[in-house]
Amino acid sequence: MLKFLKKLENLIWIPLLWLGQGMALAEGTGTNPDITKGLDTAVNEATLANKIVSISTKVGALIGAVAVGAFILGAFQVATAANEEARAQGKQKMMWALAGVAAVGLAVVIVSFWANTIKGQAGAAQ
Repeated sequence: MLKFLKKLENLIWIPLLWLGQGMALAEGTGTNPDITKGLDTAVNEATLANKIVSISTKVGALIGAVAVGAFILGAFQVATAANEEARAQGKQKMMWALAGVAAVGLAVVIVSFWANTIKGQAGAAQ
């Protein structure tokens, strides 16, 4: 149980620390950063939004496939369990895999929403 809690702690703190660094960088400016700064060509916001949606969908599909594999592994463990403890571990794996699929799906929806919002604002400004 202690190993599980340690893994869960790492899964929570590592992304939060990563997000905190990004927020600290953006915090000092007071405005959104200029995404075209330093580029020789203009950046089309609609193209950028489409690229973001494409990348997030592909990453979400990859992580979702891993989560489905974990779910299948847990189901196999439940089906072949010799005792109640092994069956409980399999059920726990299945539950975490479903939570992972839900979290990844929600993340893809949120990223797509914001990317399409950027695309919509870009279309309205032109």
